[in-house]
Amino acid sequence: MTYMIEKIRGALESKGMNVYDIPGLNAVRVSTHDRSFYFYDEFVHVKILITDLHLIDYSKTYKSLDETLEYIESFDWTRGAYL
Repeated sequence: MTYMIEKIRGALESKGMNVYDIPGLNAVRVSTHDRSFYFYDEFVHVKILITDLHLIDYSKTYKSLDETLEYIESFDWTRGAYL
């Protein structure tokens, strides 16, 4: 597990989320009642992929580690939404 993924995992767990590793990738996944959030370490930034529970509808964005940690801290994890 990379430094970025460890920091993201810790931030998500501090918000009470169950965090799952994605085998073979430097990535983790969390889910709300209607969305799944995938956080990928892409070395210079974090790729965040958000899908509905059927993996049909999605959005993708790239953020720095600091921006990602701020997003995790400010997001209302009791609901699912796009960035």
